[in-house]
Amino acid sequence: MSVLPPVSGPRALLADLRLFWSTRTRVQWIAGGLALIIPIGLGIAFWLDGKTNIAPGPQITYIQSWPANRTEADTRANVERVAAEKARRDAARQQDFQNADNTLTRIGL
Repeated sequence: MSVLPPVSGPRALLADLRLFWSTRTRVQWIAGGLALIIPIGLGIAFWLDGKTNIAPGPQITYIQSWPANRTEADTRANVERVAAEKARRDAARQQDFQNADNTLTRIGL
């Protein structure tokens, strides 16, 4: 049958810690300090990164108000106008990319 040691009090704990710390060399103190600083530094870095606002800013959505007596022809004309405008913007963007590609090809990339 094994006998467990009696429970020690705070004074015995402090005495043991004082004895342990007094027998450590300078190199062990430096290694122990680094062993504490590195995870604390990483924790602070993660905490600061979590505080960084990487969410997109507020999005503004404009809603058009249409009269209640709007006809189907008005609606179709507006849809066609918006589609034509989008096609024009897409074509301009595609032309910009084509110009960039031509420039890169010309310089050998």
